[in-house]
Amino acid sequence: FENNPTLLADAQLKHVFILLSGGLFKETFDSLKVISIQNVADSVKAEYYTLMGRSYYNLADFNADSYSTPFYNNKANLYLDSALVFFAPNSFNHFYYSALKFLKKNNSDSALFNLLQLVKRNDLTHHQNALATSTIGGIYIGQGYEDKAIPFLIAAFV
Repeated sequence: FENNPTLLADAQLKHVFILLSGGLFKETFDSLKVISIQNVADSVKAEYYTLMGRSYYNLADFNADSYSTPFYNNKANLYLDSALVFFAPNSFNHFYYSALKFLKKNNSDSALFNLLQLVKRNDLTHHQNALATSTIGGIYIGQGYEDKAIPFLIAAFV
């Protein structure tokens, strides 16, 4: 690993994902600070910026206050802007993380548009389809359209 910066950073990012998934924010940010993305593949840079963005979104959601939440969401949006540069324009990640950014900016219509474009495709993995359909279902529930949400939530588990 030490001779290959891409493999080292990729392994570190997998560890950070586990920390973030467990809600260990301090450990997540401490670990992200020491990861070097110099001389790594663009896919690893994209994953780094995506994890930074998701970390700040998760922290914003955890705090759920009027002071720090907008600050953390803005930071997350900037990191996702950086990540989007490394994703191909028609890729799942580009559509999905653009939609997530729209959601966090309270623009659920644009988020839905992106996600609905994704689920029309036939090249998604089961995991990608589950992410897109569950997010659509969550948006519809948030808008009070439970009847529209149900088929998408079912599709997320199929």
